[in-house]
Amino acid sequence: DFFRLWVDTDVTGNGIYPSPATLYCILVVAAVCTASQRIGQQVCTGTRKMKSLAAIVTCETALKIGLSIALVHRFGLIGIALGTLLPTVVFQTIVLPANVNRILGIDFSDYVRNTCIRPVLTLVALACLLVPTLHVVSGVTGWLQLVLSAALTGVVVSIPLLLIGLNRTERRRFVLDVVLDLAHRMGWAK
Repeated sequence: DFFRLWVDTDVTGNGIYPSPATLYCILVVAAVCTASQRIGQQVCTGTRKMKSLAAIVTCETALKIGLSIALVHRFGLIGIALGTLLPTVVFQTIVLPANVNRILGIDFSDYVRNTCIRPVLTLVALACLLVPTLHVVSGVTGWLQLVLSAALTGVVVSIPLLLIGLNRTERRRFVLDVVLDLAHRMGWAK
């Protein structure tokens, strides 16, 4: 648990509080869902459909508060994290995209087919590669191990991102062209 470098083990090691890493993982999923829909929020703002966006955000927030209050008594801090995660997943991955697609006149099934399938396949591949990697990088006790673990994880993550997450045009534009340009600037290529 890398968080043990900052959080006193007297607080997290006594069984009263959950691991900070567990809370962090739950909240990272919520943050990724929210970040993935920033463009959708900008579309609502740019098309002056603020009323629908405000309704979505208000309902999501009310549900987060209600679920967090309902779950905290049974699950503690994990309940609060889940109370944040569940509404975020529903509203940011289903409700907001459906609203944006309605505004732009895009069929929702086309949206799912063209924008969701490759990221989900990439996520599955990442999970399959990262689970064995976790055994190698677990037990970080210092900064050097953290840096080496991050480097190993970065290499492992880049494989499915490049092969599945990007199509041929994107690989050429965002990887090959950048590498060739860098090599040219460094004088390694003509």
